[in-house]
Amino acid sequence: MTAPEGKVRPRGPCRPGCLLPTLRRPAACGFASEQYSVWVSAGGMPNPPRPDAATRRSPIVRWIANHKIWSAAIVVALLIVIAAAGGGNTEQPPLSAATEPTTASPATAVPPTVSQPPKTPKVIVPDVVGLDSQSAAKRLRRLGLTLGPVSKQYSHQKPGTVIHLSIHVGGKVEEGTTVSAVVAKPFPTVPNVVGLSAPQAASKLKAAGYSVRITKQSSSQATGTVIGVSPRSGTELLPGKTITLTVAKKIPQQTQPAPACTPGYSPCLPIGPSDYDCAGGSGDGPAYTAPGVTYRVTGYDPYGLDADNDGYGCE
Repeated sequence: MTAPEGKVRPRGPCRPGCLLPTLRRPAACGFASEQYSVWVSAGGMPNPPRPDAATRRSPIVRWIANHKIWSAAIVVALLIVIAAAGGGNTEQPPLSAATEPTTASPATAVPPTVSQPPKTPKVIVPDVVGLDSQSAAKRLRRLGLTLGPVSKQYSHQKPGTVIHLSIHVGGKVEEGTTVSAVVAKPFPTVPNVVGLSAPQAASKLKAAGYSVRITKQSSSQATGTVIGVSPRSGTELLPGKTITLTVAKKIPQQTQPAPACTPGYSPCLPIGPSDYDCAGGSGDGPAYTAPGVTYRVTGYDPYGLDADNDGYGCE
């Protein structure tokens, strides 16, 4: 539409009555007051400024502009809700291509996955105490166990009988476990060495693990022969103990004491008989001198052997 002479119609969505210069209300054509003043001062250019963008904002934007306090409260509430919703997630988001470092990081070795071996089944250790070692080994083998080293211990149980296990009876162990055992062995006894020579007896006892002590005793047995043992032969005695041997020695010769002689006669005429007569003479004793022996008579002659008093009798 062409404006009347002397009047210029501005471009834009002008409402009726916005013809210039008779226009008195700039907002009637959608102009802000300051825009209209600039346009008028420019001489009423054919192309007036476009209406203020504020007049073309959406209702929501205009509500926010008119209610700034409420808008700020709503924004704060939304931020709190978003922060609460994302607070549990502590994982860092992956870096974008734009934020990745320019230098390549060294490759990290990934450890190989090791598969866990299957668990070995467990079995209960059977009661094999009182069995011989062979029977105990068979019973353990039936359960998947192995009889390990077998040691011996002095005991009054039957020799070779199991008296102790390295794992208590009734305990649970893995199949294939080795179980050690202790079997009985008899207590040693003192060997019989009576009748042996002292060196032979001592060697035999020392070989059995005993210490030896020797004493001597007069005996009719051969000198140096063992005639006694303490503790006696056959007694239970642990090695390391001492055994005493009694060894025979020669009986000393007993000398007869010199008889008491009758004083005044030589050789001796033992005191005792009531009278001596010369052997082969006519006297009737009761005792007689030694045949063919002349006696020297000195001093008193109680037996009357020196009949001629020459100092000799029975000549």
